[in-house]
Amino acid sequence: MQQEKLEFFASCLAGFEQYLADELKRLRGRRIRPLHGGVAFFGTAAVAQRVCLWSRLASRVTLVVKRVNAGDASLLYEGIRRIPWHEVIAPGASIAVRAHGMNEELRNTHFTELKVKDGICDALRERTGSRPDVDSANADANIDVRIRDSRATVSLDLSGESLYARPYLEPDAGQDAPLECALSAGVLFLRIVSPFYLVIAVKLIADGVLRGVNRMKLFMTATLTDLVIRVACAGLFSTVLGLGLTGIWLSWPVGWLIAASMSVFFYRTVKRQRFDIPQEAIQPERMAEETAAEWIESQA
Repeated sequence: MQQEKLEFFASCLAGFEQYLADELKRLRGRRIRPLHGGVAFFGTAAVAQRVCLWSRLASRVTLVVKRVNAGDASLLYEGIRRIPWHEVIAPGASIAVRAHGMNEELRNTHFTELKVKDGICDALRERTGSRPDVDSANADANIDVRIRDSRATVSLDLSGESLYARPYLEPDAGQDAPLECALSAGVLFLRIVSPFYLVIAVKLIADGVLRGVNRMKLFMTATLTDLVIRVACAGLFSTVLGLGLTGIWLSWPVGWLIAASMSVFFYRTVKRQRFDIPQEAIQPERMAEETAAEWIESQA
């Protein structure tokens, strides 16, 4: 795989896909697509490491290895066996397989996991002469398989333990405590940006007017100002003030407020101006009037 074309999938709680997509944009992901239960994106290995380290909404990050035919158990096994697993799994590493989803032929996830495990082990034995150990509790390489219709997406889990796990939680905090932390992060993001959605709506309306009257320079000035202010404030709030990702989220409404104020100012300035109709727009009408006048004179 070429480094710049690696495909990843970041899973998250249902309903947070769009917010995770926005977070991945700030973490330099490319070709981002919100899907059900997570977000697909492309990037380098460094991007994936950055997401694992800094994302507050992703639960796991997986590297897409290949998509294979999952029309039935035999097709799935053959597709898995043909993957060059010696390039994915290090020699001597233990493996574990997790399967998600079903279709008409593969209705049991445990059976799917067994067929995938057999395909991986047989492929590595043919290539290296030995089968990897299977350790479902503490594997070195966790393989994720997602069945959808007649296709299976095979991925390598880059997260290890769920990213929702918080080392500062007490052992008796409860099984739902990590999920509550992730949910709290999403709620905090919404509390910061949602009061300012009206501001961005006003900016979009003003920008639409500016573009409609062909004042593209004014529109681009406000838009670029929004980008510059957000980037500058994100660096200031997150590093200098030590607010981390919360500082990045706070930079959004600051950029929106300044850019929206500029767009409204430009709109009010343009509104007071008199617009002259371009000559090329009225020329056909004048030509029609002159032709009609000439015809009337010829009939007189």
